[in-house]
Amino acid sequence: ADRDPDQIDTTVQTMRLAGLRVTVIPGEELVLPAQSVVNAFSFERGGLAVRTGESELELPYDTRFIAVHCQPRRDTGSGRVASDGLTDGLVARRGHAFMTRDSLVGFGGLGRRSSSAGQSAGDERQPAFLDLYFEREGQIVRITVHEQQTDFAGLMSLASSDCRKNIGTLAGELEKRFPNARVDRRLVDMVPRTRPMVGKKTQYDAVRRGYSFATEALSQLLAAISPGLEHLSQFEFSSRLAYLATHYAADE
Repeated sequence: ADRDPDQIDTTVQTMRLAGLRVTVIPGEELVLPAQSVVNAFSFERGGLAVRTGESELELPYDTRFIAVHCQPRRDTGSGRVASDGLTDGLVARRGHAFMTRDSLVGFGGLGRRSSSAGQSAGDERQPAFLDLYFEREGQIVRITVHEQQTDFAGLMSLASSDCRKNIGTLAGELEKRFPNARVDRRLVDMVPRTRPMVGKKTQYDAVRRGYSFATEALSQLLAAISPGLEHLSQFEFSSRLAYLATHYAADE
């Protein structure tokens, strides 16, 4: 990682000239609020009414926000994750920068090689969620619709017995009702890595994995940005990264 703005700009321009789409994100922007779980919500005349454990708030329909939909890919029970047309297509794209992003967030790419046991465990440990990031009184606010902790009665006739489906339905409704909302779905069908944040260091790690997830290099980089970032789970890290990528891409 380089701290020299001129060097960073040169690298970015070189990658863009090569045909890659590049978004520059200041590392300190990864310091974001923790998830505040939504207990219940409803669509009212003036906006989305939300109740969390700490408070109640309303998001008027002209609110600008970015919603990140994270949903680990389901295990079919046969030792393979369910096939998906989008991510299957991504696997065939082997550009270095694209594969680096895949390994970082565990989306498509080599993440499919996880063991069946690891996939099942990951699917059980991590429920789907929808993070909403927006600004209020000059501060970033983050609220989370959670597969297991949110009451989906607010979807009315659209509610399903499948809570994962409810999260996808809610994401679609937010797009319809909020003209200034953006929904990032790059973490849908995410395949989590079975390793913790920091893997066992080897002499080949720096060359073989660079700053991909679960490497000591990434852990050290995040710790240098802010203490505690190196302990983020893959899902937490990926949600923050997806939000920032969407936010900064909109400004370019």
